[in-house]
Amino acid sequence: SNKPIFGEVNFGLNEFTIHKTDSSSMIVVHVYLNGEFLNSFWADGLIVATPTGSTAYSLSCGGPIMFPDSGAFVITPVAPHNLNARPIIIPDNTILSFEVECRSNNFLCSIDSRSKHADTTHQLAVKKAGFTLKLVRMPESSYLKTLREKLSWGEDTETGNFLLFIDYQVFIRINCLCIRIFSAFKSNFHPKYRIFDIKHPIFDFQVQISA
Repeated sequence: SNKPIFGEVNFGLNEFTIHKTDSSSMIVVHVYLNGEFLNSFWADGLIVATPTGSTAYSLSCGGPIMFPDSGAFVITPVAPHNLNARPIIIPDNTILSFEVECRSNNFLCSIDSRSKHADTTHQLAVKKAGFTLKLVRMPESSYLKTLREKLSWGEDTETGNFLLFIDYQVFIRINCLCIRIFSAFKSNFHPKYRIFDIKHPIFDFQVQISA
């Protein structure tokens, strides 16, 4: 930056983020790669994540998962106004520079968990640091194992579902982020199920929930 924001400790492990303040409308972030214009992102913010940070904030905003030795950055917009604004993976030897426009003239800059206020007069740039970090990994763990466990890959996600019967006709299976609807009949009922009357703003119906 042309003005000090994070002092001498201007390094991050996971991501660098430009984000609008709580009370402001969306911002416009003009992004340049090695001095060449890439795009203007109309969004709540923009994330530049390392491979380590690709499974953190960037992932929750729709960014891809990158292996630790990918040698790349990912640019991920936060709640973009345009649906064609998609995450972009770029080589980690690229220098990214930014120009920010916003109505309030103030926005937030974050490096991992540290956030500071900045204004539109700040000239911001991000590049790969000249050093790396060594992380401790236990012998029984691995990157692929962690991905499988955290994302529940290959597991039976239907185990422990709630079974809901609505009007004795529609059977809804709910488990975390998955909702499936298919037909069911009265013969599927079991004495262990309990019936509840649900008041809906549009529909009144009965729901039978498994014990």
